[in-house]
Amino acid sequence: MRKALSTLLIISTLFCMIATMTGCGDKADYPAPLDVCAAYKGGEDVVGKTVQVTANNDNVYGVIFNGAAPDFSYMVVIYAEGDGADEIKAGDKVLLKIASVEESLAQYTVHCTMAE
Repeated sequence: MRKALSTLLIISTLFCMIATMTGCGDKADYPAPLDVCAAYKGGEDVVGKTVQVTANNDNVYGVIFNGAAPDFSYMVVIYAEGDGADEIKAGDKVLLKIASVEESLAQYTVHCTMAE
């Protein structure tokens, strides 16, 4: 009986450690919109990956985030589409899946859908 309890304790401890290390939840591939642009500029394929966005706009025509790079060399605009996107308000943290990225003169436009 004692051996069974110690085995159970070890297994439950390992399970808790693994669950803690993996995060046990949705973790974004990119923690912020500027990280998406940096990866895209670096040649990485960002389509299909996820990004954590803190909306700085209420969802008006799909735009939930716009901001400049720290050196003001380009602007980043995030569009959100899909179920629940209309309810995004300024200050909400949302997990989005990147559908496409468009690059123009000094702006990166990232089109996203709501992540499952």
